[in-house]
Amino acid sequence: MTRSGGLSAKAKFPHAEQIADLGNPYAGEFSLEKVIALNADVVVLDLGNYFKAKETGLIEKLEKVNIPVVFIDWREDPSQNTLPSLILLGRIMDREKEALAFADFYLRQMRLVYTRAGNLKDKDRPLVFMERAAGFNPNNCCSTWGATNFGKFVEEAGGRNWGSRFFSTTSGGDVNVEKIVAEDPDFYLMTGANWGEANPNSTAVPMGYEATPEKVQTRLKALMERSGLSLLRATREKRVMVLYHQFYNSPYSFVAVQAIAKMLHPERFKDVDPKATWEELHAKFLPVTPSGLFWATLQ
Repeated sequence: MTRSGGLSAKAKFPHAEQIADLGNPYAGEFSLEKVIALNADVVVLDLGNYFKAKETGLIEKLEKVNIPVVFIDWREDPSQNTLPSLILLGRIMDREKEALAFADFYLRQMRLVYTRAGNLKDKDRPLVFMERAAGFNPNNCCSTWGATNFGKFVEEAGGRNWGSRFFSTTSGGDVNVEKIVAEDPDFYLMTGANWGEANPNSTAVPMGYEATPEKVQTRLKALMERSGLSLLRATREKRVMVLYHQFYNSPYSFVAVQAIAKMLHPERFKDVDPKATWEELHAKFLPVTPSGLFWATLQ
C-alpha cells in the first residue's frame, strides 16, 4: 500500500464509523447475535480475551455456528507474538505476501536495536520509570508496567525498567510518588493519547495523528509539575519522554522501541532515526500520511 496523498484516516475510510460495535469481550459483552447477523467468516480476538472467551462459552458457541475463532497478540508478549500474529492474519485474509513484507521490515528495524542494546551490561543500562496513561485519571499518580508491554520495550531499548522488580502482570500496578522520588530514576517516560471522549477531565498528553507540539509540551510540562515529580533529576535535566499509548498493543511497537533507545543511548543510536522509520512504515504499508506526534521529549 502507498500513502493517500494527505488524506486523514476518516477521509480515507468514510464508512469506518458504520462498523458494527460487537461489544467488549473483556467485560463479557461480546454480541454473538451481531456476529451471526453479519455472516462473519472468522472472529479475531486479542489473546488477552482468551480466558474470558472460554469462561463465557463464546468459543464453543461460535464453533457451533461454524465460525472459527483466531487469537492474535501484540500486547501480552509482543517480542514473541507480533510476527506470528501478523503472518496468521495474512494467511486468513489472503494477504500473506504483504504480511511477510511487513515482517521483514519489522525484523530489520528491531535488529538495529538488538545489535546495539542486546549486549549492554546492567551497569550501562539507565534506570527508567515508565508511567502508564499519565494524566488519564488526573488524581492518580502513578501507574506503571512490569516486564511486559512498555516495560519490555524499555528493556529491549537498553534500559532497566523500574517496575520489572515489582510487577509481573500485564497491567502492572500503582506506585506512590514518594517511592519514585526516593529512587530518582535516570529517565522518566510516560504514555499519552487523546482520551478526551473517554474522560473529559483527562490531563494526558494527546499524542496521535492530530497532536501539535504546543499542546504536547504544555501537557507534558504540567504532568511533570505534579507533586514530587518536579524534584526528580530526570525532570530538571529534561530526560523526560512521552510516547503514544497505543504502541503497547500495536504491530508498530518497534518504532517506540527505537525512540526509547535513542533517548536512553543517544550516542550508541546516533545513526538510528525513528522518525525516518515511522515515515517509511507509512510510505510502504499504511494508507494515511504520518501527521501529528507519536513521541516527544520535554523541552
